[in-house]
Amino acid sequence: MRSIVLPVLQILSISLVVSSMAVAAEPADAKVGPNDWPWWRGPTRDGVARDSGAPVKWSATDNVAWKAAVPGRGHSSPTVVGSLVVMQTADETAKIQSVIAFDRKTGRKLWQTTINTGGFPDRIHRKNTHASPTVAADGSRLFAVSYHHQGIHVTGLNMSGKILWQKHVGPFRPDQYKNGYAASPIVHGRNLIVLAECDDSSYMVSLDRATGKQVWRTPRPARISYSSPTLGMVAGRQQILISGCDRVAAFNPETGKGLWEVSATTMATSGTMVWHKDLVFASGGFPKAETVCIKADGSGKVVWKNTQKCYEQSMIVHGGYVYAMTDPGIVFCWRATDGKVMWRERLRGPISSSPVIAGGNIYMSNELGTTFVFKASRQSTSSWAAIRSATRCSRLRQSAVVASTPGWPTSRPVSVARCSIASATRRPLRDVSRQARSTAPTDTRRIRRRSRSRCRREHALFVVENDPFANRVQWLVPGAGVQVDSMTAVAVERAEVVGRDIVAGRGQ
Repeated sequence: MRSIVLPVLQILSISLVVSSMAVAAEPADAKVGPNDWPWWRGPTRDGVARDSGAPVKWSATDNVAWKAAVPGRGHSSPTVVGSLVVMQTADETAKIQSVIAFDRKTGRKLWQTTINTGGFPDRIHRKNTHASPTVAADGSRLFAVSYHHQGIHVTGLNMSGKILWQKHVGPFRPDQYKNGYAASPIVHGRNLIVLAECDDSSYMVSLDRATGKQVWRTPRPARISYSSPTLGMVAGRQQILISGCDRVAAFNPETGKGLWEVSATTMATSGTMVWHKDLVFASGGFPKAETVCIKADGSGKVVWKNTQKCYEQSMIVHGGYVYAMTDPGIVFCWRATDGKVMWRERLRGPISSSPVIAGGNIYMSNELGTTFVFKASRQSTSSWAAIRSATRCSRLRQSAVVASTPGWPTSRPVSVARCSIASATRRPLRDVSRQARSTAPTDTRRIRRRSRSRCRREHALFVVENDPFANRVQWLVPGAGVQVDSMTAVAVERAEVVGRDIVAGRGQ
């Protein structure tokens, strides 16, 4: 999750992720399986699914395997590991933060563990929640990061929900920009890496996963930023990549020592960085808009940059091209090596979610519940179709995850937020936009006040919506496959006001 945005927090909305792919090389101590989605942006931490089983068509009623109520609110994306589906949630009235787990096959609630009571900040951004970071897993333990009592705290739990240790890693007392916290942790080797950045004090800390004991600590500039750190094999070595605080920087995950740093992007970023070979990409939007490509070999070379604002969204790289969406809903395809614009299309925003690539298709969703599916290609499509926005589904920000489930032949779990989704259709973008406008909520301000949603998706899709009145995580599986040669759309007929649920779907 995640990353908050300034002044608009990045609470990632729908981002499709696929977890039935081989996990990127992790030390033997990390025992996550090939079908797991163990942390933010998936096993390879880049939102790209190597599998081809992600759905391009789904329904809120067809192929539903299970549904389960989820209490509270939170923009934490589901973590799928072993037999569990895990996430953070928060009861904002009682001021309780907890971790909750469901059975992966049945949706039965297995346990809910309170990790903190009280100490909530007086104010956070209206798009944020008190349970925004995604839980990380190493196969035998779970790790939840939370913000309370003016500090950042980490809780280690076993797979049964028992608290193994808790650690206060440092203060978090934002002064001018009190938007809350949203950065997700990194699992690396035997350690857990946590980042906290605000205008009071900033730092990155590595903890021993078994005990919570501090391994190393690295100071960061006392500036605001909300981007989650990421870890990738870039330019021949493992690098922790961080954007924000008016710079792009890389660190050694073993020691926390800086590898290189370049003045670039802007003060506050929210999207997680991505990479391609020896190039890294970052974008920010406050107080200025800039997207930048930097050589990650320590030379400090800025290869290219532009003035596009991908503020709340993470970008994605596939086949040597960078796909990025701006806040207003314009999608760009840039050539990774020189930033040449291959094409641009307006999908109709606003967009707060991050994209996922599965089976060669890119999935993007806007805040009104419209999901766009199109081929990852350097050539733009002439016709576009989309999932029309629901009449009562607004502010989709969370990330859906995809994770195949053992025992379900060709299963493709999909999570979809509270929206009801109907059959796929194809229409030109202009027509789709008119239809979307005609089905948009009439009382937009009221809906925006009441609705806070989160979604993530992949090989199977998870979409979690956070709303005091309507919060549901659905785990659905694709029905009959639809060939995507341009863009496929699923029309959202309506969205029911229900309790927050988890819904699982069975593949065909």
